[in-house]
This record gives sequence, C-alpha cells and structure tokens, in this order.
Amino acid sequence: MQCSSSPLEKAVMSLRRALKLRQWLVFFSSIIKIIRNMKVSGSVKPRCAKCKTVRRSGTIYVICENPRHKQRQGSKMRKKSA
Repeated sequence: MQCSSSPLEKAVMSLRRALKLRQWLVFFSSIIKIIRNMKVSGSVKPRCAKCKTVRRSGTIYVICENPRHKQRQGSKMRKKSA
C-alpha cells in the first residue's frame, strides 16, 4: 500500500507544524520575560548614564530605559515580613 500524500504535501505539513511550534515558543518566551524581568544581585551599580538608583521598602533598585539594566539588590529568596 502506498502513502497517499506526496512529498510536497509532507513538506507543507511539516512547515505548518514548525510554524505552530514557533508561535507557542514566542508565547511562552513572552510569559517568561514578564516573570523574570529583573536581575538580582548583592551589589547593584548603574550601567549607563540613564540608569537611576531608587530605594523602595529598604531594597535598592536600578531602573533604566534599557530593560537589560534593571536590577534589584538582595537575595533571590525575598524574606516575608512577620
């Protein structure tokens, strides 16, 4: 018995699967960017002239137009206030 799909149909189906997978990867990577949007470090320093240092609730933050420069001082596990 011969397969009814031609090589062209197989290529089209493969391309459709790849595009669907790419859409899911873009969707999940955007969710990850929302969750992990700030570097956590023991010491924070401004990385460019536009970086500003701000203190909020005892934690030092560096905020900047460039999202790669966003930082927060402290441990990765935040302490819960009692």
